[in-house]
Amino acid sequence: MAAVPAELEVHLMWYRTYYHFSRQHECLRLTYTNTNAKGEEVVRYRNRTPAMGPV
Repeated sequence: MAAVPAELEVHLMWYRTYYHFSRQHECLRLTYTNTNAKGEEVVRYRNRTPAMGPV
């Protein structure tokens, strides 16, 4: 826990940065199919963060 309000604000800024730019969100996953060496279609997923969402 933060002892002073300024320290709490710093902790919240770190959390927001992690949440929006580093953490991958399952609901933003892109599904795509790929063909392997045997000619079989394989379903794969590309994980994205909220910062990558609109792209």
